[in-house]
Amino acid sequence: MKFVKKLLFSMESMLILTLLFAVAIAIATFVENDFGTASARALIYNAIWFEILLFLIGINLVGNIVRYRLWRKEKLPTLVLHCAFIIILIGAAVTRYWGYEGKMHIREGESSNNFISSTVFLQTALSDQSTSVRSEKPLLLSALHSQPFSQQLTVNSNDVTIKYRKYIANAAQKVVEDEFGEPVLVLRVSEQGKARSIFVTKGNVIEFLSGVLGFEAQYNDSTALISLSRSADSLVFSATVPITATHMQDVQSVTYEKGTVLKLAPEMLYSTGEILFALQHYYPSAHIEAVSRSDADVEVSSDLLDALLVDVQS
Repeated sequence: MKFVKKLLFSMESMLILTLLFAVAIAIATFVENDFGTASARALIYNAIWFEILLFLIGINLVGNIVRYRLWRKEKLPTLVLHCAFIIILIGAAVTRYWGYEGKMHIREGESSNNFISSTVFLQTALSDQSTSVRSEKPLLLSALHSQPFSQQLTVNSNDVTIKYRKYIANAAQKVVEDEFGEPVLVLRVSEQGKARSIFVTKGNVIEFLSGVLGFEAQYNDSTALISLSRSADSLVFSATVPITATHMQDVQSVTYEKGTVLKLAPEMLYSTGEILFALQHYYPSAHIEAVSRSDADVEVSSDLLDALLVDVQS
């Protein structure tokens, strides 16, 4: 019993715990600077060992107050210092377990009761013809460490299990040729002066400010802008607005009326007036997978996204 008291309430223990806390905070600062807040939370701030460390510091502070009777008049300044740290630890615990963190946008003269949570949630939905089930699960994902998870949904006695496989920060999309895949187009598009590469699969719809682009897809005709399809061994498209086609080598342009069916050729640059687009590559059979942006030797999309890969079993 004496050994336990000495271990928990001695000044030597306080010194060791304080040094460990300082080292942990220093490491967290460098991790947050290099890899983001999510990584610092996953490795340190939200880690069990860090919570145990703070709990032991709190126990040590309370024990030293009793051991050295810091409530005596001549030791009040030391008591105030110890109590201040204890209050900080209690506030941190309340925030950690019962608080919410996020961003709230409030304009001058207005009020709001909504905020964007800093916690990442996995939202899943499972449905059949008569029943639907929705679920929301908080996740801790980071470039250095992610917490594995498994989730099960049940609809009409049918179980579906979702298991964590991999998390990729700042991911890109990569086209992989696959004999069992589907047609994939790689287009270079520019809207309002911003150029990017996009991947369009069969049945997929890409939204722009002025409408949508679809590749053999079904969508509302009122929002249609460019419709792509296959014809024999070539790719064709039509648009609901006039199209200007410019040859990239001799820079000669021709304008076609809306509804005209045109061949999508890689040497041509097409314009709707608001959107410029050109064919970079066509894969007759392929699939798209998420990869790290550090894979510079592959053709990737321009969008900066994070990717969460899961396995779904039923």
